[in-house]
Amino acid sequence: MKYNPAHRLIIACCISLSLLSGCGYKAGSLILDDYRTIAIPVFRNETYQEDIESYLTDAVIDQFQRDGSLIVSDKKDADLLLKGRITGWRRTGERFAGDEYREVVEYQMEITMAFDLLDQKTGDYIFKDVKISGKNTYFVNPNIPASKKRSIPLEREQQTVIISKDIYESEKSSMWRAAERISRQILQKVVERW
Repeated sequence: MKYNPAHRLIIACCISLSLLSGCGYKAGSLILDDYRTIAIPVFRNETYQEDIESYLTDAVIDQFQRDGSLIVSDKKDADLLLKGRITGWRRTGERFAGDEYREVVEYQMEITMAFDLLDQKTGDYIFKDVKISGKNTYFVNPNIPASKKRSIPLEREQQTVIISKDIYESEKSSMWRAAERISRQILQKVVERW
């Protein structure tokens, strides 16, 4: 039989595939073999920032629905219960402009939370007090009228609601993006195995 370099390549590929298939590595869920449904009640808000629990709970539910590994259902019908509490909300001035750099032009928002995952059949916790956070930055238009500039805080950190509509919309959008980052982390912790 005549030597053919293509045969050598085919044999090497077959050996590689057989070695890879036998190494025991498996991407998939740690828990999905035993569970099919999950309940996600509204998270408890331990901060003074209103509506943050709605943003975060909705983002987590959306993430699980998009993934489809677990079906989001009512608490009474669910195999798993995901309980969360929002432990922190912080907005910090990141960039400044204007006279003496007193006008905030960019903020960073950070949301921190903890969650538990409970097996409702046995009453045992699968995860308890897992801490995660999500950050996002957003810009503020420095050319807003002077009357609205007064509503922008001069200190680097505070927790009051901003009055300007432009700033308010930027902040809500940023809160949603931070919530999405957190929701991806929760989904990964619950359904992925690496």
